Amino acid sequence: MVRCFNKDFLLCDHENPINEAYAWIDKYIDPSNKADIVFGMGMAFHLEVLLTSFPNKKVIIVEPNMDLFYQIACIRNLEPVIKKAEIIVDEALDVILERINSLFWDTEKGGIQVQPFEVYGEMFPDMWDNLRDSFIKLANNFTVDIATRRKFGELWVYNNIKNLDKICDASDAGVLAGKFKGIPGILVSAGPSLEKNIHLLKGLEDKCVIMAAGTAVRVMESFGLSPHFMVGIDAGEKEGEIHSNVKNKDIYFIYSNQVSTYSVNGYTGPKFVMNYPVDMYTAGFFDYADIKSDFF
Repeated sequence: MVRCFNKDFLLCDHENPINEAYAWIDKYIDPSNKADIVFGMGMAFHLEVLLTSFPNKKVIIVEPNMDLFYQIACIRNLEPVIKKAEIIVDEALDVILERINSLFWDTEKGGIQVQPFEVYGEMFPDMWDNLRDSFIKLANNFTVDIATRRKFGELWVYNNIKNLDKICDASDAGVLAGKFKGIPGILVSAGPSLEKNIHLLKGLEDKCVIMAAGTAVRVMESFGLSPHFMVGIDAGEKEGEIHSNVKNKDIYFIYSNQVSTYSVNGYTGPKFVMNYPVDMYTAGFFDYADIKSDFF
């Protein structure tokens, strides 16, 4: 029995927890999945059955409450679960999602499922809703990433090879991390409202760091303004045209090595190459060259 928010909950069936565990498996678990993320340790009967029934599955357990986990560990021997599963206890949502995201890129075939042990969905409804909704967004983003890679993969490889010849002219963008603490920052994107509001940027150049994404640098220059940094990641020629035509050569250009070759060759101002998470070629190069650079 657990009291949570002034309500009492049973963590398992006192009469036959094993039958309850098998019923949970039959109801929710897809045998074809390569990985199951289970929200809730409970008394671990359902996890023992899951790990025994599907020894080849990757099982990750998200236990939202450290005090509850401690009490469970005092009552039940969790060694069989600890040895075979990965347990994430009382961690921030971002940490959990980062771990789940790594499962998407695992080339082993099979689905990934996030499923609560029912009583945990009742005890921690907000946590479960956030995890479920974030997982759905993560899966949708992954689908978009895959489609993007299929469309642009060949061009990315081409650009990476061509741009490597110029990489020695750039600095590592990783050194910029943490350098502007306490200084306000403005990220300028080329949305439809930019021209209506760009006058608000005048006079702020010495008071904050201004960074322009994509075509925003072109719009800013047309109004007599320049950002401190501009960023480029797109591989197509249109991206190259943006940076080749930038008039102010004092803007620091932060780019991913998969960017258009016209961007790298056309802009002659100072450059920073970033270890961009989607660009695994550059990450591999940094590793090979023994350059320590976190994802930017």
